[in-house]
Amino acid sequence: TAALHDLQIIPGSAHARVEVQVGAWLAELVLWVPWAYQGTASASENCEVLVLDSSRMHSVLSRFPEISSMCQHFRAALTDQISVLDTTEMNDLSLGVEYSSVVMAMSKKLRLLIALPAFQILKQRYAWRPLLGDTFNRLKDEISSGSRSLVIDGSGTIERVARTVSLRITRSDGKVLFALGR
Repeated sequence: TAALHDLQIIPGSAHARVEVQVGAWLAELVLWVPWAYQGTASASENCEVLVLDSSRMHSVLSRFPEISSMCQHFRAALTDQISVLDTTEMNDLSLGVEYSSVVMAMSKKLRLLIALPAFQILKQRYAWRPLLGDTFNRLKDEISSGSRSLVIDGSGTIERVARTVSLRITRSDGKVLFALGR
């Protein structure tokens, strides 16, 4: 792993030294929303860093309407999700929300577009196991219905995700009623 570190300044605390894992993003939020960097990054040894210019990225994406539209929907879903966060939960190393929850907040059509490449990878990976045919058919039905999706995380792991809704009601005496539903 490369030894790139992000020094974050968190109000009321000393500088924290955090190792950035291979494949991680630094300041990804700047691609999607107005963002001010929260610290500085320095490398303790040689490493490779890919730098994306957000304005150039958006300029290139504008030439591909379908991809640009998907990115705009991702940005809208991400903005909705982070708008309810305490800003101290966001930093240069984290969106503050799970990628899968942002995807599940997108339209069914876009979730399907995101899930299909992961589904194809799974089918290829397990093609030698013909007994999984029914499992793949059920998974395809879940994805098609919109009740589930597949996402590929930053490390290449495929995750099966579902949308959940949680409700928290607190009585005046402090007792909490908590219900979790799908």
